[in-house]
Amino acid sequence: MAYKYRVYPTKEQRRFLAQTFGCARYVWNWALEHRTDAYHDEGESLGFADMCKRLTQLKKDEDHNWLKDPSSVVLQQSLRNQEQAFTGFFEGRAGYPNFKRKHGKQTARHTKAAFSYDAEPRTLKLAKMPGTLKVNWGRGLSFRELRGEPTAVTTSKDPAHRYHVSIEFQAPVQNKPKTGKAAGVDVGLESYITLSTGEKVGNPRFLEDAYRRLRKEQKALSRKEKGSNNWGRQKKRVAKAYAKVADRRKDFLHKLSTRLVEAFLLKRSM
Repeated sequence: MAYKYRVYPTKEQRRFLAQTFGCARYVWNWALEHRTDAYHDEGESLGFADMCKRLTQLKKDEDHNWLKDPSSVVLQQSLRNQEQAFTGFFEGRAGYPNFKRKHGKQTARHTKAAFSYDAEPRTLKLAKMPGTLKVNWGRGLSFRELRGEPTAVTTSKDPAHRYHVSIEFQAPVQNKPKTGKAAGVDVGLESYITLSTGEKVGNPRFLEDAYRRLRKEQKALSRKEKGSNNWGRQKKRVAKAYAKVADRRKDFLHKLSTRLVEAFLLKRSM
């Protein structure tokens, strides 16, 4: 299981995370290009072990010394994630892996050797990062007790420039007691869902509610010169507006799914 938290890095930590995200993204794109070219040009299928050897040689190149600045674990995890992506592609479960963009969501995965976590007092530190991360662990009823030993930490930055950490734990899942009840669920447009019990849950239509604000911010972005500082600031405002809609939708879905799980042993109907 994994728990996601909002983090507030310092200016120095933001600089370090930007460098880490950049290196992880570069290694992903570099490996994807090499694997694709090797297959098309030579008919050779390169795997995780092959790319790890090539990465070691790449880091010895003077022009790529900057790849040594973040933890080497992050770069290896970037290759491992790509290996999983290719596995999904060859098994027909996913499309061909894409190149990662600088202005999209940025992520970096740290396994056990690349972070330290203390339960009391609760602190989180990433390898080579200056200081500990300021994490909003929550308090009161919203506080989530973390059980077990953490196995990995994924740091991320979304287009709205918000930072998060997702902490993975190896812990047994505690099943809730069964209610002995069941309900069919039908997904619709006017009503978000309709239960076989007759209950209807309305469709909040968060995007429609925020349409005027989104349209205003999007028009303002279209009037900026692409690549300028004003364009960058406005693009961040647009991302925040869309992030607010996404957050409201996620909050609604989490609360709805929790209520249904606690009330019924669900059966899905089409």
